Amino acid sequence: DSSAVNGDTRIWNNIIKNQATAGTRVGIYLSYSAKVWNNIIYDWGNRGIYTRLYNNATSYVYNNTIYNSSIGFEAETPSSHIVVAKNNIANGNTIDYSGTFNTSSSNNISQDATSPNTTLRNKTVPFVDATNKDFHLEFRDGTGNPAMNAGADLGTDFTTDIDNDTRSGTWDIGADD
Repeated sequence: DSSAVNGDTRIWNNIIKNQATAGTRVGIYLSYSAKVWNNIIYDWGNRGIYTRLYNNATSYVYNNTIYNSSIGFEAETPSSHIVVAKNNIANGNTIDYSGTFNTSSSNNISQDATSPNTTLRNKTVPFVDATNKDFHLEFRDGTGNPAMNAGADLGTDFTTDIDNDTRSGTWDIGADD
């Protein structure tokens, strides 16, 4: 789903897969203010989500899962522009996060050491079957899943996950709750 009304761009509940064999394509490219949530983005040779903002833009990027891209999530922003990232998973990318994120960004997981949140760096998120592109979170009793019950409650912005299941209790990180 997506919508754009009077400069209010919203992108949510999508599965975005690269179908091209070459090129510099990007899963989601943001250049103006936007709200982006509950998307699964994978197999991009360039960037999963790329923000290059103009006109004092602010983008909110919440509960997305980015997998197997060159750069999972890049925020290229001059100081007057703001990218707020919360509850995102970037795993299996060459570089998970790059650029400058607003200091209110929180609860973002990286498999490498690039998350804007230091306590969630170097965390591998177990998915049900990433090889076959099932990016639902795998429940692991005992060993745990770092994305489960580790998210910020964003219920004032939205209340469901990518499957339209209601998020309740302590939120999970990523598109699937």
